[in-house]
Amino acid sequence: MAQEPVIRINAPYIRNIYLSCSWQRDVGQSASWLVVRDLDRCQVRAVGDVRGLAQQDPARIARIMGGCSGLVCVLPPRQNPFSTSEYILQEVAIAVRLGLPVALFVEADVRLQIEEEGETVRLRVPNLDMSTLHLTEDDLTLSRRNYYGAFAFEPASREPIDRQLEGKIEGFADYLRRIPQGAVSEPYAVALSRVRPDFALARQAIRAAVERQTGLPCLWSHDDERYATGIESIRQRTTALLQHAEFIVADVSRKLEAPFAENETVAFELGEAVAFDKEIFVSYREVSNFEPYFAIADMQLHGWDTEQALYDTLCQWLEARKERISRHIYNHDLADGDFTPHVAACPAFVYDRRGHYHLEILSVYERVLIAVSLSALVFSGAQLFEAIFNFSASYDLLAVVASIIALFFASSYSRFQAFLARNRPARYAIYAAAVFMLAAYILYAVSNR
Repeated sequence: MAQEPVIRINAPYIRNIYLSCSWQRDVGQSASWLVVRDLDRCQVRAVGDVRGLAQQDPARIARIMGGCSGLVCVLPPRQNPFSTSEYILQEVAIAVRLGLPVALFVEADVRLQIEEEGETVRLRVPNLDMSTLHLTEDDLTLSRRNYYGAFAFEPASREPIDRQLEGKIEGFADYLRRIPQGAVSEPYAVALSRVRPDFALARQAIRAAVERQTGLPCLWSHDDERYATGIESIRQRTTALLQHAEFIVADVSRKLEAPFAENETVAFELGEAVAFDKEIFVSYREVSNFEPYFAIADMQLHGWDTEQALYDTLCQWLEARKERISRHIYNHDLADGDFTPHVAACPAFVYDRRGHYHLEILSVYERVLIAVSLSALVFSGAQLFEAIFNFSASYDLLAVVASIIALFFASSYSRFQAFLARNRPARYAIYAAAVFMLAAYILYAVSNR
């Protein structure tokens, strides 16, 4: 049986922790944000459910929790039979099912009982039938090794909340550090694209869109500093990355140095992503005389003319799928206040036209025109050379010159055409030179008839 690959994301944080807390403004928020601040100071990412969705979805929450190392709950009081948020109790049940370590921070007036017996710890709300939450008592029963503790705090106390909770978050973070991670340390997305410096701005657009919209690291296979595996082969490493990715972003733009050929590397990796049945965003640099290869014609393709358009289109695609792929990162919200988070968001994308990917592809008409112009230059040049210098074997000379040029084009013609595609003045110079040389030859021939 093949051993599962080990994929470690080299991130500026040591763990992801799912934070279950109140979303209601000014109710339990102060304690929640103190917890986020302390987690951030410990270089831990506080991850939560996607914002802006109509209802809680246990499958979505389980997906997000599955990429975390533990659960922190901040339980606020509520004027309901549960005395706290029923949504948070349901999230605790999901963490219990996933076997995650749990730390509870319980505000005063929450009637939560902790019953410890042998190797189990049971959470109960007195006088409450758990079936009203579609739960059983076993759903809120943890193993003792996954129960870090329950810590009470009183917002109305003279002692500040941060003093009441002092050291608790730090202790839980240190506890999680000692727990081994799984084969894949956390969920991530993979991007497939050109990796040369001339495509750097487009890669920035892709990374910013993915990481800011979904909260997932966005990796390229050549990003050796951002992830580590136990796989030496770059091909096998790329296959492992694609196999375990949450989704794929593939840009099939043509190469500057060979604009008439497909990007074979991206095409091969895209085929692997399709075979792994991944959700894929496919984009390409829009340019005249180019359509993406037919093998992906049945997929939705997104053309872009500027990197800003690429960023905006990808953000829209991700937003439409946020229920399936995104998560909320509380650390990034700290930047809205006076606190500078240690776990900062990916820098916002800023379009700079100096880094724009300038790609042009010659039409068939222009390629024929260039070939005719070069042929005219060779022919008229050789004929004039023979006439002026009285070279007796002009056709031999013409054959020699044509052979040399043919050898040059056989090895460098695609690069030469790519150069001409990017340099319109050079194309016009060839046309003008061909016309001038051909006219000179005709005039010379007529005048010496």
